[in-house]
Amino acid sequence: MEWWAPWPGKPGKTPFPKEWSREKIMHHISDIATDPTLTWIPEYTNVVGNFTKKGKPARVTVEGKREGVPIRVEHAGKGIITAHPIY
Repeated sequence: MEWWAPWPGKPGKTPFPKEWSREKIMHHISDIATDPTLTWIPEYTNVVGNFTKKGKPARVTVEGKREGVPIRVEHAGKGIITAHPIY
């Protein structure tokens, strides 16, 4: 996942807590993305395995809460596309 500065947030974007380090943010994102107790929600209903019926990588969303902060992680193919707090 390409890195960007978590704070200050860009206009219209939800930043992670100011006191969270880059390492803490990445840890929580990875933890949510790999948590087997959370439900993955596919972007499309025509998903077969890890791909859509047209062969594109299936995009899924998973949401979890870490240290009281609700976080949404979007995943496709072999990696995380984006992640952000959802307030």
